[in-house]
Amino acid sequence: MRKRRAVLAALAAALLLSACGQNKYLPAPATVSTAAAETGLDNASGSGSADKTGSAEDAGQTESGKAAGQTESGEAAGQAEGSETAEGVSGKIFEETIRISDNGYSDTDWDEIAQQTIFHIACSRFQVLNDGYDNLNRALGEYWDGIWEELKASHDANYDDAAEIAGQYPPGEAPYYELTHTGQAIRGDRNVFSFLDVDYSYLGGAHPYTAVHGVNFDTASGKQLSLQDVTADYNGFCQYVKTCLEEMSREEDGPMLFEWYEEDLQKFFSGEYHLEWVMEQDGVTVYFNPYDLASYAEGALEVTVKFTEHPEFFKENYFPAGAGVIKMGSLTIDGVSEYDCFENLSYAG
Repeated sequence: MRKRRAVLAALAAALLLSACGQNKYLPAPATVSTAAAETGLDNASGSGSADKTGSAEDAGQTESGKAAGQTESGEAAGQAEGSETAEGVSGKIFEETIRISDNGYSDTDWDEIAQQTIFHIACSRFQVLNDGYDNLNRALGEYWDGIWEELKASHDANYDDAAEIAGQYPPGEAPYYELTHTGQAIRGDRNVFSFLDVDYSYLGGAHPYTAVHGVNFDTASGKQLSLQDVTADYNGFCQYVKTCLEEMSREEDGPMLFEWYEEDLQKFFSGEYHLEWVMEQDGVTVYFNPYDLASYAEGALEVTVKFTEHPEFFKENYFPAGAGVIKMGSLTIDGVSEYDCFENLSYAG
């Protein structure tokens, strides 16, 4: 006998989000869907919302179905412009506190007789609570609802195996199957909303697998950004990342790259393979998951290219606040954990 139980995880977060080019790296132009950018959010649950065993309520929604704090104009609130943000540097100042909720999906298969979990799936679901982020909220809803549908399909395809394995162990001692996608907000301002989607999976075998997926949206339109969208010298950026990886591999305890890493790396840069990246407060970080360029034992590889060290690689408007000085704030999760990260970052014009 088994019983499916759905757990609705609610997580409230308050954010102050105040590294030789050749043309071989440039991919062919890609067609990007802009459906999310063309309309505001009326109800983010959409067609990808979960069934009764894993449904989620959109955080802070009013009776009219619009996400709380959204205005009809769709303009981001709390934005101010400054003529001088640092000595000799003109730019814009973004001082709004971007508040997000994480009302995610969760579903657990529980064996009542054995008193143990058989299968667990869960994912985050970010929504911005501030006024005027309709397009971004629609894009976020579509992203997370799509992830949830994929998790449910994978659950259905693997449940019988999970139940069979559970039956081979004494009650309460069986390893259970698990698939989760957990969001980690990285940066949010007038130009970009970036987060990591941490993908954890265990479907039997010697060990689980964890990968990270970088997700970056244009804050105003809700369009998902490519690395080419934010770089002024994409080829130079790619060459720098390659150099950093090679320098890492030559270190005493550095990763041992596959013999064919250069071939695979070019596929990541050209768009044949999906390149994972996020925009942080001080630069762009590129991630290579286990098995991408090295063995599982080497773990994930990452390279951060700093705005201050290589401003020539990036479009200026993606520097925090456009240019000048920016103060980062603190992240509070559910009013319990607070991580202070105040610092001043200066950018030469």
